[in-house]
Amino acid sequence: MSIDSDILKRIRANDSSLPTTLDFHDQNLNATDIKKLVEALQNNDHVTGLDLNNNKIGNEGVIFLAQLNTLKSLSISGNHVGEAGVLAVANNKSITSLDLSYNEINGKEIAALTANLVLMHLNLAGNKITSRGVSTFADNITLTSLNLAENQIDDEGAITLGEKNKTLRSLILTRNQISNRGAIALAQHPKLTRLILAYNKVSSDGTEALAFNNTLMILDLSYNKLTA
Repeated sequence: MSIDSDILKRIRANDSSLPTTLDFHDQNLNATDIKKLVEALQNNDHVTGLDLNNNKIGNEGVIFLAQLNTLKSLSISGNHVGEAGVLAVANNKSITSLDLSYNEINGKEIAALTANLVLMHLNLAGNKITSRGVSTFADNITLTSLNLAENQIDDEGAITLGEKNKTLRSLILTRNQISNRGAIALAQHPKLTRLILAYNKVSSDGTEALAFNNTLMILDLSYNKLTA
């Protein structure tokens, strides 16, 4: 399925009656479709967000999207994006919210994302990121929201985030391999207000440390090793 020609025409005309975020999720779009969309958006300053989740745009499509300098929000979950696409979008200087969940990211390219000083909200859930990849978040100074659910992060990654990162407010680490050591380190983070640690290996010691944190407003420890 390609993007409707009437929609492309309205985008090219900078039609202000269009939503500011366009939804094209689950439409079987490929890189050729994205090229046409990017061409239509070149002179459009009304559309600032794109939802392209669960298509087939791949690295080539992301490279096209990375050329846009008016986007603020881009969702490209489930699009077979790997290193080349990540490196391209990491160089974009307008996107502040980026969803790269459920793609093919293994960690090597994470450094490029953490070096981007515009991104504030980043979703990397459902990839293959290890604690080594997480280490590059230590010195990032702009991200306030980070989703790393369903990756391969253990206590070392949690320790990096808890002891070295200073800017995150929201952190999601559901379904990783974090135990008490990681939880105790996360409890030391100076600004976290939301921490989701469901489906990990945290027990009483980690829970007790988190209970003494004075910034957390939302804490999810469901499906850990808690006892009554």
